[in-house]
Amino acid sequence: MRMWMVNPSLMCRKHLLGEHVELHMAGAWIAKGKSVAGWAESNCLEPLSIGIRHSALAAEMRNRGYNHKSPLSQPNVAAHQCPNAIVDKAAALAELALGKHAGKISQRKRLTQSMASDYYSIHGGE
Repeated sequence: MRMWMVNPSLMCRKHLLGEHVELHMAGAWIAKGKSVAGWAESNCLEPLSIGIRHSALAAEMRNRGYNHKSPLSQPNVAAHQCPNAIVDKAAALAELALGKHAGKISQRKRLTQSMASDYYSIHGGE
């Protein structure tokens, strides 16, 4: 399971839909009380952001004309499910832009131009 946590408008179709389905899987896993520590510790999951992230992905899906019909509420995250885990957004953006996923980026030019602004929004202008 992977939450990229980058602006959904920058994601290609495959990554947008892939993250969407994986949010549903993560939500179900958490709702069943199962551990998500491996994903959280691997910079792949922000358990407390599942609901809001799903809303952002669903909005982008609608913007692209996709027929989204799978609501997802924020699951209750227990203490053993790494509630404070945060995805390193700058690292995720860099991986999408420069890593093994580089050929699958939607609107690559926009992504490259937005990297600096995303960096400053993540790091508070440091």
